[in-house]
Amino acid sequence: MTPAKRAVDLVFGLGLSLILAPLALLIALAILLCDGRPVFHVAERMKSPDEAFFLWKFRTMRPSAVDAGVSGGDKSDRITPLGRLLRRSRLDEVPQLINILRGDISFVGPRPPLRRYVELFPGSMSRSCARGPV
Repeated sequence: MTPAKRAVDLVFGLGLSLILAPLALLIALAILLCDGRPVFHVAERMKSPDEAFFLWKFRTMRPSAVDAGVSGGDKSDRITPLGRLLRRSRLDEVPQLINILRGDISFVGPRPPLRRYVELFPGSMSRSCARGPV
């Protein structure tokens, strides 16, 4: 990531964090009251083939012990009514501002893959990293 892109991420990330903090607290409280714990969904993602981080989102689905992989049509029956609203408005992604401020992800760029996809296709991430800044 270039220094300019990182600076833009920090400026917008801090600004949006300050503006959206009250809304984020209300959303967290609504999830807690309507759907219970946990409030957040935390998924391991990969920065590079060797470096993982945890991506934060508001939880929009009922927890499942057998959950695996990214969300698909087979999981749509687990989406809560509040979760549907959060997804439609993209407010479930507000906690990702933490990841932006930490430098895990950027406002502009691809969504980091799950570890299992990096392990299944080891060359895919190294090729995209080799291209350099976009």
